[in-house]
Amino acid sequence: MQNDLSEGPTLDVLIEQRTVVIPDLSAETRWPRFVAAATTRGVQCMAAFRLFVTQGNVGVLTLYGPRPHLFDDDAVLHGEILAQHAAVALAGAHAQEQLHRAIASRDVIGQAKGIIMERFGVTAVRAFEMLTQLSQERNVKLVNVAQQVVDTTGAA
Repeated sequence: MQNDLSEGPTLDVLIEQRTVVIPDLSAETRWPRFVAAATTRGVQCMAAFRLFVTQGNVGVLTLYGPRPHLFDDDAVLHGEILAQHAAVALAGAHAQEQLHRAIASRDVIGQAKGIIMERFGVTAVRAFEMLTQLSQERNVKLVNVAQQVVDTTGAA
């Protein structure tokens, strides 16, 4: 909803890079359209925490409360700790996903090199040079060129 309205505390957390706690939405004036939409849905207070790791923002953890003044100092402290743990978990998951993609890319490139070596009777170094040359000429990522080679194996 905040993205659709282009206003709200979550967006401010990302821009200002700080926690935003709104004890009572009925008294909030910074985001009138968001406040109206949120209170209609039963949200009376909220806290938004930046999910941050050394590489930058990962996102925002937003907690919504059904009554005003639900988030006291202890709740905010616990929210910040939870946000730190969530940020580390998300960053770890992202790094693992990148690793899996890199391994898959390496495998496809290796398969394409083998196909080119067999088709053209060239060395592994020359096969890789041919792939990179095609990648540069077509302005297409190397892994995509390699995937095209693999996909056309056996085609006339």
